[in-house]
Amino acid sequence: MIQGSFATSDYVENWSDFDTFVVIKKEIFKSSQHLIKLRKVLKSYYKLVIKFSNFQHHGLIIYTEYDLNNYRIGFLPTEALKGKNLNLLNSEKIKFQKQVDKSKSLSRNILLDRSKYIRKGIKNKYYDHHVFGKKKLSIPLIENEKTLKQLFSQISFILNIPILVLDCLNKSSHKKSSFSKFYQICTNAKINEFIKKHEYLRKNWSKYSKKKNYISKDLKNYLGDNYFQECHEAIDFCLNKLIR
Repeated sequence: MIQGSFATSDYVENWSDFDTFVVIKKEIFKSSQHLIKLRKVLKSYYKLVIKFSNFQHHGLIIYTEYDLNNYRIGFLPTEALKGKNLNLLNSEKIKFQKQVDKSKSLSRNILLDRSKYIRKGIKNKYYDHHVFGKKKLSIPLIENEKTLKQLFSQISFILNIPILVLDCLNKSSHKKSSFSKFYQICTNAKINEFIKKHEYLRKNWSKYSKKKNYISKDLKNYLGDNYFQECHEAIDFCLNKLIR
């Protein structure tokens, strides 16, 4: 299945990536030949994806039949697929057996993990997450630094905060509608404005990414010198006040 902004017709050029939901049949794992063949297909596919979305840092979003039988909180919300996808195999049906143990929430762990990385980055003056090549994103941001791809990944993560929080609260949502739902739950105007700032950035990405792989002056100024501190405050607020 093709899902995400491409399927919901709100794709933003130079920003949006190519999101999928792929299920690999369990028989594939019983044969080394099948796995080698699959690897070749995925490598060819990923080369095409990078041409489509230069900053995309993931290939196919893949699940196995085993995953579907133990579908954990924090996996892609099934709400993202209901009526808002392009099913390339219309005759196939996907059945989910959801895991309901909230203590094993992947979404909460994702937020905790990112909070740790940002806190460490502020201390060390560089961001040791989504490192492409050997160049690490400087903290605070530096104009003309060739780390736009790293920064893009962090900006994308902030846009995932609403869907992660909703998932933790057992209110999973399609990403497109997660923002309005999050703003109703979150009464902190500063946090809401911070995420809305990223929504604007997504829609106007071409304006701020003219220097391709380099951080432009406009982007640096838009995010500000305290950007990572604000990221940390937003995530910690969600963990301590909304999810608890």
